[in-house]
Order: sequence, then structure tokens, then C-alpha cells
Amino acid sequence: ATGGTITTVSGYKYHAFNSSGNFNVSNHGDNNGSQYEYVVIAGGGGAAGSIAGGGGAGGMLSGTGVSLSLNTNYYAGVGAGGAGGSRSNGSSGLGSSGSNSSWNAGGSTITATAGGRSGNYDHNNNSTSQGAAGGSGGGGAGHVTGGTSSGGAGTSGQGNAGGYGSESWGGAYSGGGGGGKGGSGSNSAGPYDGGGDGGAGATWGGSSSLGESGAFAGGGGGHRMG
Repeated sequence: ATGGTITTVSGYKYHAFNSSGNFNVSNHGDNNGSQYEYVVIAGGGGAAGSIAGGGGAGGMLSGTGVSLSLNTNYYAGVGAGGAGGSRSNGSSGLGSSGSNSSWNAGGSTITATAGGRSGNYDHNNNSTSQGAAGGSGGGGAGHVTGGTSSGGAGTSGQGNAGGYGSESWGGAYSGGGGGGKGGSGSNSAGPYDGGGDGGAGATWGGSSSLGESGAFAGGGGGHRMG
């Protein structure tokens, strides 16, 4: 088979696509055309530029038993991660959510939903935004006007919600963690205790040499200021 970067682990071949391209099988070997496994992960959300929550992980979908025909192109569309924001731009300090990823697998298209961007504190009008929904939701920004800033919702079966950012107290503020496939982002632990941790990733493929020590689609940690 051709397409992507090929890695062999314990007798299994993995084709990893870091950019869009085609997967094409020239010989099924022992698979009889119906034993292909997949994982599709969307681009993660970008963090904002000021007192930000963590970006949400891209949605993650996996499955087994996919039937593929020989000498046929199956397109893998790889979504980019979202851009980070800049504090100096005030309201435009928000980052952007990621982009969807998809795979045309045996006649059906499997689409993973982009990760949500984090929340941001807008220095121009002293307001705080929530994290955006996505495959996993972005964390809420550190709150400087009292109360909390919610994290974005995750997509069922693909990821989890982001945590909320903290209210102001004593001149220190912290954002919530972005959601991950394996768990929600943590809420801000309090202004003096740091930002919320990102949600855990999830394992796939049964090997620690795949992904980040065997895990994929973890959320980003929240930012603390002061």
C-alpha cells in the first residue's frame, strides 16, 4: 500500500498522513479486503493571546473492519491546527479553531470535527470570552471582572469539553484547560494555583511508539498571569 509515512510496529503497517493525500492498496495480503483499521484526528484549536485557556484537541474517530478495493485512491484530508492569537490586538487576540480532517473509507466519508479555540481577555473593552465548541472544546479565559468564563463543549464520541477560567482575585488570573479525547479540560485551580490542565488524550494502535507515547488528541493547558 502507498500513501503517508509508513511505520511498521509488531508486524502491523501504519500509514500516517501529516498532509492531505491518497491511500492506495495494491495487495490485501492476509486482510481479505476487510480488516483495515483507521484513526482520523482533526486539527486542534489555537490559544488566545491574553490570559488564555488551552486550545481544544481535534476530534478523534477510530474504527476497524473497513473494506477497501485494490488499486483505488482513498483520500485523506488533513485539517490544520488553529492559529494563536496576539495580545496586542485586543479583541482580535482570539485564536482560531482548527480545521476538520476526513477520510474517504470504502464508500463513506469519516469526518473528525476541528478543536475549539480558547477564550481570551480583551484589553480594549475589559471583557472575557468563553472557549469555543469543537471536537474538544477550548478552555475559558481567565476572568478579570468576577465570575467564571466557560469552556467550549466537545462533540459526542470525538472529544470533551474545556474547563472554565477563574475569577479575578489579588491581581492574578488563570484560564481553563482545553478538552481532550480522553477527558475534559480541568477548571482553573484558582488565581494563585495556576491554569487548568488540558484533558487527557486517548490511546490507539496498541503501541507507545505511536502518537505521543501512545496517546493522541490531548488538550492544551490554561495560562496563568500574575
